[in-house]
Amino acid sequence: MFRDVEELRKISDEEFNNISKKFYNKIEKYIGNNIVNQYIAYFIGNGYKMSSLWSTNLDSMIEYALNELIEYANEGYSIKKVKNLLVKDYGLKIIDDNPIEIVEIKK
Repeated sequence: MFRDVEELRKISDEEFNNISKKFYNKIEKYIGNNIVNQYIAYFIGNGYKMSSLWSTNLDSMIEYALNELIEYANEGYSIKKVKNLLVKDYGLKIIDDNPIEIVEIKK
């Protein structure tokens, strides 16, 4: 479920943090375990094998890779693919985009 935005205006910062903390911890763990490290290794590995990157220190190379990821993420997403993944992987169907409205469906 999505929380009502009016509720957000009525709760304290502490209540907000208590509600949000578990979710953001879960997202941080997922991204760290499944996306970021794999992407950085893919970026460096392919850049090296294709002789497409210039020598620098590892921290700078990782920072460059992450900056590129942000650029790709801003331009490379597909609403249709996101909607399909929500149905396939989470059993959720978006029935309205604005404001977003979701119903649970059987997978």
